[in-house]
Amino acid sequence: MQLKKELKEQKKTNEENRKKAVSSSLPPVSAKEFFKNFEANMSDSSELDSGYMAFTGCYAIITMKSKGEKDLSAYKDVFVGCGSSVGLAVYSQLRGLGNIDVYADFKFKEPMWVLSYPCNEDEIGPEFAELLQNLNAADSYNKWDLQSLVSTED
Repeated sequence: MQLKKELKEQKKTNEENRKKAVSSSLPPVSAKEFFKNFEANMSDSSELDSGYMAFTGCYAIITMKSKGEKDLSAYKDVFVGCGSSVGLAVYSQLRGLGNIDVYADFKFKEPMWVLSYPCNEDEIGPEFAELLQNLNAADSYNKWDLQSLVSTED
């Protein structure tokens, strides 16, 4: 009985952390809109890492259960990443140069959103770790990336 109560409390805490993490991002943008904006800001002479959303920080790409879902914390899958240019990092994921499951869901027009979390370069590691935990990304798209890190360290 005690274990069941503890599990229920843990689940509630996880849901609160997820909602807090989602609400603390910059205003969310749909992945489709993000992609369009990124490509509209490209030019032959521009550096890709200095265009749309070219700030240092972390990001989360979330896949919703349905197009009609309004609560962004009710996603079915999430990928957390970081970089010196959030825009280029997200674009790379959506173009298929990163997590293949993120790319597949984008390609097949799943309802996806981009959440961004600007921070200083020296804060990226802790911010990334916190987002991984609070958004439960290790149980979603990031699972494969984290497994490959563990297996290469052995």
